[in-house]
Amino acid sequence: MFYLTLVVIAAFILIIGSFGELFNGDANFAITVLLSGIILIVILYFLGLLIETMLLSWSIITKNHFQELRLKGFYEDEDSHEASVINELNILKIAFEKNLLTEDEYEEKKKAVLERKF
Repeated sequence: MFYLTLVVIAAFILIIGSFGELFNGDANFAITVLLSGIILIVILYFLGLLIETMLLSWSIITKNHFQELRLKGFYEDEDSHEASVINELNILKIAFEKNLLTEDEYEEKKKAVLERKF
């Protein structure tokens, strides 16, 4: 968006400058200012598009890299960590209810899971 503002400002300066020179009677200089202004506008516009495209590409690459790290387990945000702790506690509770764990084992494992959380 910033480059569009620059292009609009350049266009206004171009119009004011070329009309000023045209009214002063120097038509050749007015045409030169007009052509150089048009070239400046085109350059600014395409540079802006190039920068915007590069930033968008960088953003997409960064997002994909972040997702890849999360899938590989190198990064775990707090919400997914919290969900995994809740899942582990639920599994322990089910195992205890089905008598796969004694009460002491259940409490010990539950304490270990909660300690990892905090």
